[in-house]
Amino acid sequence: MRKADASKRSDFLWIVQSTYLANGINMAAQDAYRDQRRHEYSGLGVKNEMCDAIKASYLIPADLDAVTAADEYLTWKLFAQRDLEVPNPEEGRGQQPRWVTPGFAGWDKSQE
Repeated sequence: MRKADASKRSDFLWIVQSTYLANGINMAAQDAYRDQRRHEYSGLGVKNEMCDAIKASYLIPADLDAVTAADEYLTWKLFAQRDLEVPNPEEGRGQQPRWVTPGFAGWDKSQE
């Protein structure tokens, strides 16, 4: 596992977890999402997302702060969950952050 700043990781995870919980409450309150997207805000759905977030927290570059990393990560994940088309690809909305490698390849268990 790549060495990562524990405080930065903690801040990143706190922001991501809080956002997922608030997003789940918001989605559950909307009739259009309640049944169609229940799997996203279920216990298992949130657990799976938090596992991805933990993996991503180890990949945050040293020159990126936790708030910016969380913003990039959540924008990507939440746009991807809603299957939205990217209206302006040059803005990076809905795009996987460069620091999160495809398939989380940067998560190398051999370095644990």
